[in-house]
Amino acid sequence: MGTASQDSRMNALAAISGRAGEQGKGHRIMLIRHARTICPPCLYGRTDVDIEEPLDSGFAAFVRKHRLENAPVCSSPLQRCRRTAAHFLKAQGKEGCEPEIIPDLQEIFLGELDGLPFSSYTPKQLKFLESAMRCPARARIPGAEPLSCLAARTRHVLQELLRRKEDLIAVTHCGVIKMIYASLAGINVRSNRLWLDWQLGFLAGLMICAQECPDGRISTTFTVLEPVSEHPSDRENA
Repeated sequence: MGTASQDSRMNALAAISGRAGEQGKGHRIMLIRHARTICPPCLYGRTDVDIEEPLDSGFAAFVRKHRLENAPVCSSPLQRCRRTAAHFLKAQGKEGCEPEIIPDLQEIFLGELDGLPFSSYTPKQLKFLESAMRCPARARIPGAEPLSCLAARTRHVLQELLRRKEDLIAVTHCGVIKMIYASLAGINVRSNRLWLDWQLGFLAGLMICAQECPDGRISTTFTVLEPVSEHPSDRENA
């Protein structure tokens, strides 16, 4: 859908938040969107689509750059994330190992439109799609997971990851990453600026740096992660 370059994506995020985190002491959570997918044109929230192979060697460089050779690798249960996570494990020298599966990392469910090819839409479904394209957070797709439920489970999974107090890689989805970002930055989750202006590419994501304060609270900063690897056709796709 989006056509922004990597630089403009970074600038869009800075414009949304007005601030970004710097890497510091403590521990880091790397939230990474899955690799580019193979599927007919559709909205594929919970639909279990596969990723396009082969992928390049950017995973090994990413692991070395961020010193993540021993970091646990977590994943959404959907195969596009599990198979992407396998590339991080391979880069760590753990080929054949399985990522830790965290159900709350999976993408939002898009109801009756989830996985349905655009070419199969009824006129009524096309109206739902047009509404979702204009204002994703306010679209009323029959049977879809409410945005409030996505917000609640992503807040929960973020707290669980922060409590672990260790560097880790979590392979997840666009909607999950954006919702966690909104929670950290204090952004209205129904803002079109969040869902339309920030074009989160495949294998891009968010680095959260966490540090425990003297009173026991955990303070966080965050910054955008450039794609682990990028293809010219990588664009946000639901």
